[in-house]
Amino acid sequence: MSYFEVADVVFMGGSLVQTGGHNMLEPAALSKPILFGPNVFNFSEISADLLTQQGSIQVQKRRCVNARNYTTARG
Repeated sequence: MSYFEVADVVFMGGSLVQTGGHNMLEPAALSKPILFGPNVFNFSEISADLLTQQGSIQVQKRRCVNARNYTTARG
């Protein structure tokens, strides 16, 4: 079992810094709401698809990451 399976919301690490985010496919396959920052150059196509399909939310700053708000909003 992965952490993604038991999570209500997933934040993709590395996406708020110049490192670049981690792969979003596993949480997406589990229908988890995904938050990520602006630095997803290494997963640009996947992140664009998730935004288009409303499977993710892109935040611009660390202070915008509050999983409780997104859990409530997504039900």
